[in-house]
Amino acid sequence: MTDTPVLQRSAMTALQTDIHSMQNNMKTDDFHSLANAYNATLRSWEKAAAMSSAMSGEEVVDVQKMNAPDFLVKAVVDLEDYIQEKFANKSKMSKIKAQALNKLRAQVRKGNAQTFPEEQLEHCREHPEDYANISTTRG
Repeated sequence: MTDTPVLQRSAMTALQTDIHSMQNNMKTDDFHSLANAYNATLRSWEKAAAMSSAMSGEEVVDVQKMNAPDFLVKAVVDLEDYIQEKFANKSKMSKIKAQALNKLRAQVRKGNAQTFPEEQLEHCREHPEDYANISTTRG
């Protein structure tokens, strides 16, 4: 018996937990905690991708060349949309909250450019019906 399914399940569970944390922070508009949860999500995806390529016997590949799971793509696109919505209403925020939003926005732009294939993010934006029934929460 191998540990492969257990390891993959563990990595995906960690990823879903991080996404759930991101979603909770989006509900409370806690930009600092949201940035931390986003960074944890990226680290979890990088670990899961490296683990997956190592288990398949391949060399460790660039994470951007791998297709991310649909639930992760949906969560990242939802986060980008959330940030754009909040950025449009930035004048109503306190100075500290606006600074945290600007920092988060920069982190998400850079992180997404380095981590996810642009085609995959664009596909989610152009065809949201393909991602409509995907749950990004645990359970």
